[in-house]
Amino acid sequence: MSELYSLYLDTQTLSENKLRGYKIAYRRIENKVAFRQIDSFTSVELQELVDSSASTYSTRKDIKQILSHLYRLAMRDDYVDKNRAEFIKLPPENRKDL
Repeated sequence: MSELYSLYLDTQTLSENKLRGYKIAYRRIENKVAFRQIDSFTSVELQELVDSSASTYSTRKDIKQILSHLYRLAMRDDYVDKNRAEFIKLPPENRKDL
């Protein structure tokens, strides 16, 4: 996962705000995902990862988005055949979180 994350950052042009949000999101999950293969995660594990790593809607959304980007890269390179991050459910959006 850490290699996919580095590859993603190297190949994208993101706004400073989006880049900052993604870096914060990845730091929240890094110690739990960095040394695992992307194909070893189940949808349930990813849901638990997001739920336990962030308390606000916006951070959970950023975690889901970065995972989804990593899955797309992995699909492109034939490491996985589906994007398990798309099954992550976010809590209702709380306007105070934004």
